[in-house]
Amino acid sequence: MTDEIVDVVNEKNEFIKKEEKKKCHLEGLWHRSAGVFIFNDNGNLLLQKRSMNMAVSPGKYDCSASGHVSSGETIEESAKKELKEELGIETDLKLIFKNTIENFDEGNNKIRHFYSLFVGYYNGSFNIEKSEVESIKFFDLENIRKIFFNKYAETK
Repeated sequence: MTDEIVDVVNEKNEFIKKEEKKKCHLEGLWHRSAGVFIFNDNGNLLLQKRSMNMAVSPGKYDCSASGHVSSGETIEESAKKELKEELGIETDLKLIFKNTIENFDEGNNKIRHFYSLFVGYYNGSFNIEKSEVESIKFFDLENIRKIFFNKYAETK
């Protein structure tokens, strides 16, 4: 299986070259990723529980959908692609947040993303991709706040 090709960018998010995603992660090269938060009419947020087959954060809750921006793709195209691939849905999206994120993966590799977050609304049925997503669930925002604060307090 070949690795996804992404655009390597500089600190100003300007294109440098194309490269395999894995190499970007191993060498700490800047590249782009996108995430999506889906809300329903009740104001609840859909989170996905990642499949145990996933290399990064298996079995953990994540955005409604997310992924790397493939080479030549816009961030919005990527966000819509991830929604379709992971959840089997299409909806209008609005960009709400852009920032850089630097963190370390389980192998202590420095990961550098130019991250864009979109929001959308959806109330229909889903067709989740089981190889990537174990399950999905809508959460009340107050419950999410309690979960995060409780987890944060446990780490202190």
